[in-house]
Amino acid sequence: MRDTSGRRRLFCGRLALLGAMALSVTAPAAHAQITVPDKNAPADTHSARTARKPARAADDAVMDLFKSTAKAGEQDEAVQSAEQSAWLTRPLQPSTFVVPGSSAYQTAHLLGQWGGLLPLLERNGIHPFVNYLMEAAGNPSGGKVQTGAYAHQVTLAADIDWFQIAHVAGLVTHIEVVNREGNNLSSAMGNLFDVQEIWGGGGDVARLVYFTMEQNLFAGRVNIMAGRMLAGTDFAASDLYCNFQNLGLCPNPESLFLNSRTSNGGFQIFPYSAWGGRIRVRPTRLVYVQGGAYEEQNSTLIGASGWDWSTHQSTGVLFPFEIGFTPGAGAHGLPGHYKIGGMFDTASHPDMLYQNEMLAGVNPIAVPKMHRGQTQIYALADQMVHRFGPGDTSGLVVLGGYVWSDAATAEITRFGFAGLSSIGMIPGRKMDQVSFLALYGEVNPRMKASDALERKAGNTAVAPQTNEIDFEADYAATVLPGTKLMPNVQYIVRPGAVSTYHNALVFGMRTSVLF
Repeated sequence: MRDTSGRRRLFCGRLALLGAMALSVTAPAAHAQITVPDKNAPADTHSARTARKPARAADDAVMDLFKSTAKAGEQDEAVQSAEQSAWLTRPLQPSTFVVPGSSAYQTAHLLGQWGGLLPLLERNGIHPFVNYLMEAAGNPSGGKVQTGAYAHQVTLAADIDWFQIAHVAGLVTHIEVVNREGNNLSSAMGNLFDVQEIWGGGGDVARLVYFTMEQNLFAGRVNIMAGRMLAGTDFAASDLYCNFQNLGLCPNPESLFLNSRTSNGGFQIFPYSAWGGRIRVRPTRLVYVQGGAYEEQNSTLIGASGWDWSTHQSTGVLFPFEIGFTPGAGAHGLPGHYKIGGMFDTASHPDMLYQNEMLAGVNPIAVPKMHRGQTQIYALADQMVHRFGPGDTSGLVVLGGYVWSDAATAEITRFGFAGLSSIGMIPGRKMDQVSFLALYGEVNPRMKASDALERKAGNTAVAPQTNEIDFEADYAATVLPGTKLMPNVQYIVRPGAVSTYHNALVFGMRTSVLF
């Protein structure tokens, strides 16, 4: 029988308590050029069942299990309803709190029904989510150095449905805690966009990501959420983006985060959170409008665990907005998602030219020039262009986007991406994904000017930063219930946006397990 609990989870979500212990290995920052922060994800590996008989029989058993897992059973199934199809880019209500790197449509669990405990919890309004994600990467050629890196994350989360518990219609509590450990290949390799999106936000902590209340009103036409949360859950977001391992797109276009972090906050992505609120209105079936307000504070990124809820370190407020159009939903349609949005924050950001002149030692001014506020605008789209089956996600999807950022304060002034993602393309493997991505990030010309001044001052080791281009190809296979393996290849052109290092070839592996 098909497991329908995953459908309810699209309305509700998962639970969380996490015991913690993590060690994050961070890399040294380079001179005044852009360095990359950290981020997100979920699950790891398991072993296939093999009998201690002849080797051929064991191999056959593994292959039979692999094939049956891909075709039937309690499995990541193709989405069957228009309501679920809308979740391809989280454009409508209610919000889902899928961990980047895991599947938004995953209904199977490696441990089955937890001996009957899982359906018991779900019948009583508690929808748990326990996940492990691993991402490994190595560059045999190119970059500053050639090495390898491993990072993982454990996630404990739950959504609490208050209608099931107390008959309060449309009210859900989201709780999520993560614990991370590992290191970052990009810190050693020197490129801008991390090749392991999971890395970052670690430390010896159990980091609180979400503690929010969400309320649906007027048959879902209005959705309100507030609490400890992050803007990247709902704005410039798509579940398609984490079909890739590169942080440049998963879970959001990274330039939004890199530019906002110059004020130590603003546009937060998983797993960083602060106080915030968001309202989404759906005036018609195909259109939504949403806006929000999120706290910016000094402690959000560095050394924070998400448990300090004070506001004494607040530096400003981020105001994002977004308008979306979602045509073609349905088991036989060609769903698409088109959105235009932007954000403005009220925090002070350093002027990129003056700030880097000071760091370079070529500008003797004692106080950096600051700008009040920062503006960023984006246009994003994805469209299914061909079907491979009746499921709403079974098809070939084209995606792309562009982000413009204020040159006075942004590190990356222009960012763009384009890609393809398909589910069900390979006969007999209806839930396997094949994806390809190309992304481009242009360094602020004002930073290039400061690099030139630094070289003129005698530091000939500084290379001018221009742009970085990353390519990625992935194949994600469901190998056991609740378990996906995603080998991938990435190619980095001008790592760190400089010509100093050779283009880098990176081999990666993501393993995700939903327990």
